Amino acid sequence: MVTNYIVVSVIVIPIIVVLIVGMVGYLVYRYVVLDMSCRRAVLNTLHRYNIEKTPAQIIREYHRLKGESLSDKEVHGLVKDYMRNEPDQFLVMYDAIREHPGRDGGGQ
Repeated sequence: MVTNYIVVSVIVIPIIVVLIVGMVGYLVYRYVVLDMSCRRAVLNTLHRYNIEKTPAQIIREYHRLKGESLSDKEVHGLVKDYMRNEPDQFLVMYDAIREHPGRDGGGQ
């Protein structure tokens, strides 16, 4: 009877601790580190091309040009999605905004 408790405490408890630490590490990476590195990469790209708009501003203006109105929650979701999956879309959207003929004197 006592040996069963020893086996549980020696084998099962360390496995459970390792699983918990691994899951916490994965979640921190997935939702904190990855987001930070994606955000930094996008902001560095925008800075490199001397774009002073934030990703949220670019998305808002782009969708406004298309005639769509987005809520803050939708913009936030799109920013997160584009940063993770399609970071160069910010440059594409910015080019579309910049080249739009109705913007600031004919897109020049």
